[in-house]
Amino acid sequence: MAAHRDVYQPIALKLVLAEHGIRQAEVGERVTQPNGRRLSRPAINQLINFGLWPVTTPRAEIEAAIVALLQERGVPEGEIATIWQPLAADHKGIQPQHHLPGGGAHLSRPRASSHPTAVATEIEPIGEPEMLYPETRSHFKIFKDPFKDDVQSSQDVFLSADQRYIREAMYTVSKHGGFLAVIGESGSGKTTLFNDLYERIEADRAKVIVATPSVVDIDLDSSKTRLTARRVLESILSAISSERPRQSMQRLTEQVKGALAQTTASESGHSVVLMVEEAHSLLPATLKTLKRLLELKAGHRFLLGVILIGQPELSDLLDESRHPELREVIRRCEVATLMPLDAHLEQYVAHKLQRRNVDPARVFAPDAYEAIRIRLTQRHGLTVASQLYPLMVNNLIVKAMNQAARIGEDLVTADVIQSL
Repeated sequence: MAAHRDVYQPIALKLVLAEHGIRQAEVGERVTQPNGRRLSRPAINQLINFGLWPVTTPRAEIEAAIVALLQERGVPEGEIATIWQPLAADHKGIQPQHHLPGGGAHLSRPRASSHPTAVATEIEPIGEPEMLYPETRSHFKIFKDPFKDDVQSSQDVFLSADQRYIREAMYTVSKHGGFLAVIGESGSGKTTLFNDLYERIEADRAKVIVATPSVVDIDLDSSKTRLTARRVLESILSAISSERPRQSMQRLTEQVKGALAQTTASESGHSVVLMVEEAHSLLPATLKTLKRLLELKAGHRFLLGVILIGQPELSDLLDESRHPELREVIRRCEVATLMPLDAHLEQYVAHKLQRRNVDPARVFAPDAYEAIRIRLTQRHGLTVASQLYPLMVNNLIVKAMNQAARIGEDLVTADVIQSL
C-alpha cells in the first residue's frame, strides 16, 4: 500500500548562500556528474528549494563539493554544519501541509509573510501525443515503437512493488471476496491493471465470473446517468444468469442474491467479482446496495467481491467525514492508490525498451531521467506533486526522441528534454 509522501521543503543551504552572496550557479560549477558535465541549474534549484537530491550523482560527492566551496568563501563551520537541515518555518512563509490518505498532500496557499515564498509552477503542456516517426526509429535503430500499444500481454506490464501489491490484492478479491478501491490519476495504469486481471483469470483458468457495469454514458453532472444501484445489479445478474431483471428494486435485489447463491453454491462453484471502472461516478445510494451484497455468505464463503477503480474523486466518495451515512461500508473498503513512477522511472523506461530488445543506454543519457522528473513535477508553494505516470512519461519520451533525431543528437539528453 502506498505510504505517505514527505512534504518537500527548502534546506538551510538556500539561506546560507543568500547571506554570503554565493550564486547557485557557482554551486553547480563545483559538482561534476558521472557524465563529466556540471550539475545543472534546475538540479541545484530542486536541491535548494525542495530538498530533492539528483539521482545520477552520489550525494556524498555533492555534499563534499558544496562544503569545500563554502569553506573557501569563509562561511563559518557552525553554519556549514546546518546546511542540509530543512529551512526553519519562519524563513519559508508557508503553512504546514496536510497529508491525504493514500499518499497525496493537500495543496494549501502560503500565508502572508515578509519572507519570499516559493513560486507556484504548473507543468507546461506537452501537447498532443506523437508516434515515433520513421526517421526516429531509424536514428535509434528501433524497429517497433516501444511506447505505442505498449501492453499486449501481462509480460508487458511494468509493476513496481506497490503495483504488485495492488495486482495481488485485486486477484485475491476476485477469488475470495472482499472490497477494494483502486484510485489513480488519469494515465496512472488503472485500465492496464483492469485488463491484466482479466487476462490473469483466463490464463489461470480460475473459476471467476467478472461483472462489469457499462460506463460509456457516464455523466458526473447528472444523477440519471451516473452509476445507479439498478445498473450495478443488472450487470451482476447479466453475468451469472439468463433471467430477465425484475422491475422493482427490492425484487431485483432478491433476484441477484438468489443467482449469486446458486452460482457459488458448491465447492466447484464460481466466484463472482464486480469490477466497476469510473467508480467515482457511483451514487452514494449505490454503495449502500453494495454493502448488502458484500454481506452475503454461503457458510463461511462470501458470494461477491467488489473492486472499484476510479480517479481521485473516488476518495471523496469514500471519505467518512463527507458521507457519515456510509461509514459502515467505507470502513470495510481497502483503498490502494496508484503512485507516480518517481524512483522507478529508470526501471520503467528500461522495461519498455528491453521488451523491444533495445538497450536504454543507446537512447537516453544519464541526465535525461532527472530532466524528465523535473519536467513532470508540479509545484504549489513548497508542495511537490509528481505527474510521472506512464501515459505522461510515454508522451514526453516519444516527443524527446523525435526531437533528438530531428536535431541529430545521438542520445536524448537533459537539454533535449528541457527544450520541449
